[in-house]
Formats: sequence, C-alpha cells, structure tokens
Amino acid sequence: MLILMLIQTPLLAAGIRATLAQADYEVQRASIEDPEAVAELAEHARIDVTILEAGSEAVFCLFERLGKERVRHLGMTMAVTSGEPDEETLFRLMRWGVAAYLGARTPLETFVTAVSRVAAAEWLLSAEDLPPGPPQQQCSPGAAKCEKGSPLSAREITILRSIALGMGDKQIARALRISVPTEARLVTSICKKLGVSGRTAAVVAAVQQGWIELPACSCGSQAAVA
Repeated sequence: MLILMLIQTPLLAAGIRATLAQADYEVQRASIEDPEAVAELAEHARIDVTILEAGSEAVFCLFERLGKERVRHLGMTMAVTSGEPDEETLFRLMRWGVAAYLGARTPLETFVTAVSRVAAAEWLLSAEDLPPGPPQQQCSPGAAKCEKGSPLSAREITILRSIALGMGDKQIARALRISVPTEARLVTSICKKLGVSGRTAAVVAAVQQGWIELPACSCGSQAAVA
C-alpha cells in the first residue's frame, strides 16, 4: 500500500511515518506548498491514501489549485491534526471528500486500522462528527415554508443547499434569477436567523438540525491513474 504524506509539522510527520513503518506501508512525502509537484507524483504513482494536516489552510489551497479532477489522483484522503479542528474545518474537509479525521493522540492500532479502512474506500468522517448544534429553532412567522422545523424559507433552504454544493454568490444568484446583492441580503438573513457569523457556519447549523444534507462528494474517491 502506497501512502502519500502531505504534513508540514515535522514532529507530526515523524510520528506518522514511524507509525506507518511499523505497519509495513510504503510512505512517500511531498511538499503541500508545491501543488504541481504533488499532482505529478500522484499521476505517476498509484496512491492508495493521502494523509493531510487538517489544521493547515494550505490543505484547502492545495485542493483549490488542483481542482476536483486532479484531487482524485490522490486516492482516498484522510486528515490528521495535533489539535481539534473547529466545525468549519470539519465541514470543509467533508466538502472535499476527506474520508477520515484523526487526532495526533489516536492509538497506534486505531490509526493503522483507520488507514486500512480508508484505503478500502470507507468514509469514516460524516456530519455526525460535527460538534452538537444549538437547540432546534422554531419556524418564524415570515418563513414561507419550514424544512423539518427550520425557521428558514424555501428559498433560504435552497441557498444553503447551493452553498453546500460549493456554488458562489454569482452562481446562486443566476440560478435563482435574482441579483447578487439580493442573494447577499438573503445570506445575511439566514445567518441572523440561525445566530451564526457566516455562510459556512450556517450550512453546518442546518446540517446539525437535519434541515439539509451534505452533498455526496466523489473528489476523494479512488480513481485509476492514467
């Protein structure tokens, strides 16, 4: 089994390498700050699992620069961290199809088992890993339609689902046939109703309450290398 490590923190990288060596996995390491080098490596070697550092913004910069098609060449992906990622980090990891999240204190046996399960195309990270949300809110008088007790209108629910799909302001506005400023005002209204500070947190809150579901993401799935 070939494991690609994209870990910036030296101590964390050393610990993971030592753990995987005991399991007789072949490990290659690359710099996450060089997306083209990572892409070239992935295209010439059939990588089973890529291990990333969850707390690093560079992970998401890498994903954005590679794009979903080339991210597939990384095989199944999993994230590790020396700390605890916040709910936004977990949501963003799920959006990119990261299959598992493990803390640095994960026992050796558990870590190795998780790598094997991820290599077998099993997703261990789900919406259930998000921190508990606030108490479920009731419908507000101005809501046109409630989704499972949501205080949001049908249009606002549609906007949240669009955000969860990765659509930007202009795409959402075009799809709903409204202006970008109107879309922005609706997002502000959503955040105010849910008591959150941004669109990502709004999606997370809606997932926690069961008002929307995270979209299936195939970008982390195993794919044959050309």
